[in-house]
Amino acid sequence: MVAARTGLSEVAAVVGPAGELLGPFDALLRSPAIGDAVQRVGTALRQESTLPREATETAILTVAAHWRASYEWYAHEAVAASSGLLSRDDLDRLRRGLPPAGSDTCQATWRFVSRVVADGSVDDATYARLAAALGERGVVELVLLVGYYSLLAIVLKAFGLGAPAGVEDPFGEQPGGDR
Repeated sequence: MVAARTGLSEVAAVVGPAGELLGPFDALLRSPAIGDAVQRVGTALRQESTLPREATETAILTVAAHWRASYEWYAHEAVAASSGLLSRDDLDRLRRGLPPAGSDTCQATWRFVSRVVADGSVDDATYARLAAALGERGVVELVLLVGYYSLLAIVLKAFGLGAPAGVEDPFGEQPGGDR
């Protein structure tokens, strides 16, 4: 499962100092068949998607901020920052639940994802703006990405899995403890 996390392990820890799995990975391994199916969806979203990386990371960070999922934020902030996909200002804005000031694609992605996680739906104008930026396939892939990372965020929150030890919680929350 860790090996499948291409692009993440280079910039964010998925294994702790004692060899323990960080983030949602240990929880997913406790139900091997379902955990494997979940990680296969994640692999498909990372390897088969047509989404621009800046849209992908904007969406993931918007989901992480909505759920206040510290590990998800920690991991994907590192990806976005190290690759130059999002500016420090945009990362701070996303963390605070504000739209990025960056590209039109990032702004359309943020607006769409913010509405989906808040209400489960979007208005016609928001949908049309995103479809113009990403195409119909891109909109479908983005909705699937939001569902997948919302699933991971809920796993993280339910089991009290925050950012790794020694990393400040980006949302100023106390961890719920490992369960």
